[in-house]
Amino acid sequence: MATFGTRDRSAEIDMAGETVTAMIVAADAGDNPLADRREDRKAAAERERKAKVAKVASQATNAMAAVRAQLDLREKGAADNTKQL
Repeated sequence: MATFGTRDRSAEIDMAGETVTAMIVAADAGDNPLADRREDRKAAAERERKAKVAKVASQATNAMAAVRAQLDLREKGAADNTKQL
């Protein structure tokens, strides 16, 4: 029967040591999670901006095509009306 406080904690200490080691290696490698998140936010904002620009450009192109089609129909209608006179 085990008594209180005699539990083997060597595995927990090993895991904590591995975590610290991983943090040190990441710091040495130049990996900064906070900076990475900031860069990710900048990249996401840039992608979103580009998507909005593309959407507006597409809408403008579609609107111009619709206006051209309406003008063509008006011209055709005007031409048809002059033929009837």
